Amino acid sequence: MSGVLESVKRHYLSYGAQMIPQLERAIGEFSGTEEELTLTSDLLRVLRTDGQYDHWLRVYLCLLYTHPTNSLVGSFASNAVEIGERLGLGQEVIEGLQHVVGIPLDFQNKTQLKAALLQTPATDAPANTPICPVQIHPAGPVIARCATI
Repeated sequence: MSGVLESVKRHYLSYGAQMIPQLERAIGEFSGTEEELTLTSDLLRVLRTDGQYDHWLRVYLCLLYTHPTNSLVGSFASNAVEIGERLGLGQEVIEGLQHVVGIPLDFQNKTQLKAALLQTPATDAPANTPICPVQIHPAGPVIARCATI
């Protein structure tokens, strides 16, 4: 029985390894469309299942900064907090979520983001180098296009 499970696991892992670059190419092709977000959701699911948590977090943080009010940001917020803590990047996630929650508009996923922040441990640790860089512009923060996805 374990031979069958190992075979299935190897097949799935090779499937995930093939899907990730295909999804990333498709995201680039559909940049700026609704399909980009659908594909990003698929990429996040494949990365998490494949155990590529550092890559998952980079993709999530780029999504957080480039599409902060999109429902995907709220849907994956709790996962981001958990993964960020495991990778030692919890403060990076917390700061990103706090930034979005601070937007003075009401939007659908704001409640999910607040709930994710409530599950974070209090910390005064300095922030790590941003994964998705934010450039400060006199008119306000401008998010650099994330080239890592």
